[in-house]
Amino acid sequence: ERHRMELETLRRENEQLRQRHQETSETTRRCQQRQEEALEGVKRLEEDLRREREARQALESSLASLVEKSRQDRSMPEVTKLQFSQLRDEVSSDIAAIRCSITSLESVSKVRVNELEMKMDACYADALKRMSTADRIFYYQGQHSRIVGQPLGNDGERAAESRGLPSGEGSSKGPGEPHRNWPMLRRVA
Repeated sequence: ERHRMELETLRRENEQLRQRHQETSETTRRCQQRQEEALEGVKRLEEDLRREREARQALESSLASLVEKSRQDRSMPEVTKLQFSQLRDEVSSDIAAIRCSITSLESVSKVRVNELEMKMDACYADALKRMSTADRIFYYQGQHSRIVGQPLGNDGERAAESRGLPSGEGSSKGPGEPHRNWPMLRRVA
């Protein structure tokens, strides 16, 4: 009778562990999806900035060539000089507008990147909250090892071996991420 109760207790604990593992892997999958979306957004912003810079460089080079031509041809009639000054004013205003839009794009992209980083931090904090206490301890010991370069005693290696991982890999991985080292998370209130 006692053995049956112990067996039943072990089965319940095993089921609870499976549920926790499933929740952790779902949270990790959602975090990875959010990270991919964030990276796509950053790539789009970088592409927009690159196009704006190319347009600005083209305008600046055309203005420079016009200035060079005007220096070479000192005998321009008065009408052409007036047209040139109008064109130069237009180009200057276009360059100012482009610089303004690039500045605003850069500030918007910085804000978006910061928002995405905060969302990712919150996602990783949620993943850590759902981890068992022992897994959290292993995670933070691994972060300590990665930052300082020394494990916190021999427990880190024993824990890695007990989880079926090669020595030194047990606690240096992030929540649900076996192939990446995640930075220590800051506390999000």
